[in-house]
Amino acid sequence: MSETTTISNPAESVPIRLADYRPSAFGAKSVRLQFRIHEDHTRVISRVTYHRNDSNATELILDAQDPNPNPGSFLVSIEQDGKSLAPASAAPVQTGMYYYDSANDRIHLNFGDASATTLLIETYLEPQGNSALSGLYKSDRCFVTQCESEGFRRITPFLDRPDVMSTYDVTLEAPRDLCPVLISNGNLVEASDIGDGWHRARFEDPWPKPSYLFATANGQFDSIEDTFVTSGGRKVRLRVYTDTNSAEKGHHAMEALKRSMKWDEDTFDCEYDLDDYGVVAVAKFSMGAMENKGLNVFRDSLVLASPDTATDGDYQSIIDVIGHEYFHNYSGNRVTLANWFHLSLKEGLTVNREQLFTAFTTSDATERIGAVQVLRRGQFPEDDGPNSHPVLPSEIGAVDNIYSPTVYLKGSEVIRMMKTMMGEASFIQGVKDYFRAYDGRAVTINEFVASMEKAS
Repeated sequence: MSETTTISNPAESVPIRLADYRPSAFGAKSVRLQFRIHEDHTRVISRVTYHRNDSNATELILDAQDPNPNPGSFLVSIEQDGKSLAPASAAPVQTGMYYYDSANDRIHLNFGDASATTLLIETYLEPQGNSALSGLYKSDRCFVTQCESEGFRRITPFLDRPDVMSTYDVTLEAPRDLCPVLISNGNLVEASDIGDGWHRARFEDPWPKPSYLFATANGQFDSIEDTFVTSGGRKVRLRVYTDTNSAEKGHHAMEALKRSMKWDEDTFDCEYDLDDYGVVAVAKFSMGAMENKGLNVFRDSLVLASPDTATDGDYQSIIDVIGHEYFHNYSGNRVTLANWFHLSLKEGLTVNREQLFTAFTTSDATERIGAVQVLRRGQFPEDDGPNSHPVLPSEIGAVDNIYSPTVYLKGSEVIRMMKTMMGEASFIQGVKDYFRAYDGRAVTINEFVASMEKAS
């Protein structure tokens, strides 16, 4: 994500400590989702096969948070290996049962003796009443998601943590007059009419990703389209989706996207890896922008520009933020985080890559002056106040607290110091080596530092 906030610790929160982190006892290699979207509700069916990472683990605990304005309607049913589960009154549970601890947003299940188990879970959502803008919600005439950092659990129960990486197969169904456009991560593999005015689209994302990178956007959109041919010869279809009658304002964002893709190839050997890339501009968005794999979602003010109203600064901001979210495809998506304490591994590094791109599109001096001004306005006061914390905190009150100017901006400055000490050529080689060595893995800042040490 490209925009930061600082949230003070709730007085009654239970601290989350880095020292308590343990790798997930279970994993999920693939996720299948089906969305059936109505005007006033959406039904989601997830089919996930979980496997054991820890041979001694017996209790599978999924994250599950009811997003609906009227609590109690979220969880419809759970099947385990084809058999319906009955609700229990407490955990631990026996085989054939589950316990939904709604107070702590968790579902407890008995994994059983097998090495793997398949869960089929149906949930009921009311996106139009989801005022938190986390999970699936309605923004004007579209249904859109925001899953970072803990929004996926508001769509379906899951191991909603960054170190659980899965491939996704997503089917979207809706009335064509309600949602003429259906989009999700990955490559479009099916589009068809299914009768009674409904249509369907199916997307496959072959690259494992954590749940926070899942996205879908469905509704009334205009769009512009272009193509980009990668260095390896892949022809990528690019689309910028906007509110109706606003598509012409997306051309600058499209050009910024193509420049970003070319620069990342030329500088870091980062070639785009899907057949489709979408940029979605929405009016209601809780962040500035979000790097969902192959389907970035932005606040519309960071995508749309017209010479009649936009300043030079507005145009440059669009270049910067489009680049930032695209660069996450490797620094955050292909190589992701073991846990949220290491957020600067993706955000500090991506801010640094964004700054290199900004220097390329403007000048070194212009970029550095602007970066220091932002640092002094946003991060210096935090360092000098009661919310001061290190780039890698040891304790937080809530995951959202970690999205701060220190993690983003100071994190980038730490990486910039590495580049200064190593020299630019060695630094760029170190980043390339880091991407290659840890592709498809969830790692920590330590792995990045080790790559820099090896390259220096």
